[in-house]
Order: sequence, then structure tokens, then C-alpha cells
Amino acid sequence: MRYVPNQRAVGRELVGQVNDPRVIQCVETVVGEVRAKGKSTGIYVDDVETAQRYLDMGIQFITLCVDTTIFFRASQAMAAQLGLHGA
Repeated sequence: MRYVPNQRAVGRELVGQVNDPRVIQCVETVVGEVRAKGKSTGIYVDDVETAQRYLDMGIQFITLCVDTTIFFRASQAMAAQLGLHGA
């Protein structure tokens, strides 16, 4: 099962607040139920700290960022190293 925390956030009127304790609790509940049935779980996150939290929770598959986010962050880092404005 693939799970997107923002789905829980939307359902609880917490759009964009995927690190809200209520959203995290919902994810824990779903993960527990899915794992109890012997199924694998996966989740999308956009930062390393959140990925680690969900790995520690027992989620087996993590999608960390999307290609455009990875490219954007790498471009920002290079621009900052070059001292360019807007980095």
C-alpha cells in the first residue's frame, strides 16, 4: 500500500500540515493495520527527517521527493556556491 500523508491532512482539514501530530497518528494507525495484515507499506515524503520517522515507524518503501524537487534543490545549492542572487 502506498500512502500519502497529505491525503490524511486533507481529510482532517489540515492541508499542507503533513507533520501535524494528528496526521502522523493517522499514518501510524494505517501502517499498523496494513502491517497486521502482512502487507507492505510505502509513503511519499519530501525531506530526510520525515523519511527517517516513517522508516522508524516500520514503513518499508519511501518515495523521497520527486525529480523536479531534487533538481531544484541541487540547482539552488550550486547557485549558492557561486554566490548568485536568489539562491
